[in-house]
Amino acid sequence: MVEKTKTFEWNPAAYASNASFVPQLGAPILNILSPKQGERIFDIGCGDAILTSKIANAGATVIGTDASPDMIAQARIVHPEGEYHVLDGHALVTTAWAQDPDTEKFDAVFSNAALHWMKADPSKVASGIRSILKPAGKGRFVAEFGGFLNCASVHACLINALSRRGHDGKSLSPWYFPSPDEYRDILDKNGFTEIKIQYIPRPTILPASGLKGWLDTFAMSFMDALDSDEEREAVKREIVEELRPVLCDFRGNWTLEYWRLRIEAVTL
Repeated sequence: MVEKTKTFEWNPAAYASNASFVPQLGAPILNILSPKQGERIFDIGCGDAILTSKIANAGATVIGTDASPDMIAQARIVHPEGEYHVLDGHALVTTAWAQDPDTEKFDAVFSNAALHWMKADPSKVASGIRSILKPAGKGRFVAEFGGFLNCASVHACLINALSRRGHDGKSLSPWYFPSPDEYRDILDKNGFTEIKIQYIPRPTILPASGLKGWLDTFAMSFMDALDSDEEREAVKREIVEELRPVLCDFRGNWTLEYWRLRIEAVTL
């Protein structure tokens, strides 16, 4: 069947309530970035700018971008001193930062929990990142995002639940979760060297809203294929009950099996 056009939009309030752990768990990758006074840093997929503001507080000049206008609006509230742009990561290579020889390149590109949302052409995203960085070892790329097996049980349940209802569940998935070797090849082919990739298991305890809140926040590209709010809520209840025996402990705490790729690389 022909799938309906996805209308998934980020909700900053729901994100703050159900996904506050995302910037909180970004501290290790921020430490690897180690922003310096006077550096120019580009934050791709900045979300609500919690980490962007920390980069700026270190003395760097930082530009934050996100594909969601609503998240950029929230970023401007969280850190009004910053510079923010609505931008899909796939379009980096078309920007003045990449194309205009008179536009200063960046010392670093930073990204936390965003690259796995850029599924259409991950190689194009990597090429765009390379195109805005200083060349010849002077530009660095530091990122963390979902890797192979990330949230595998929830991902499988979503695909299967939609497939049982006559949809192409696999095509509705918005996520790109590569293995370390797959992403290393992408970086190698797009002008990066000294590539370090850590593949990190990170069981993540969800906020009080549990798996239902997680699905409300992150699974909307699946839900948007359904015809009614009643059907969407029924699918969420079905997944919650299917996974409760394996992901919810005796106190009612939900833990998801996050797997992360932690990336460090420099430009050729």
